[in-house]
Amino acid sequence: MTNIEQEAQTAKIMVEEAGKKAFVLIAEIDGDSASMTRAISEGTTKREAKAWIGALNRERERVAKLIGVDPDEVETESVN
Repeated sequence: MTNIEQEAQTAKIMVEEAGKKAFVLIAEIDGDSASMTRAISEGTTKREAKAWIGALNRERERVAKLIGVDPDEVETESVN
């Protein structure tokens, strides 16, 4: 496990200790490239995951607006 993966797991545990489920997403930015690490609570339901995806979409739009770009024009890569 890398340091960033450990940080995501630690943050997830802290939220879970407060009695809540966690969706932790950490982005590392290096120039024009970014990588993401996530940690998700065990037993997360499909409904909870959909809520998390909705929150990510809203945040994507907020970040795009903040930096002055159209979110639909941002290139994305799919990694399998």
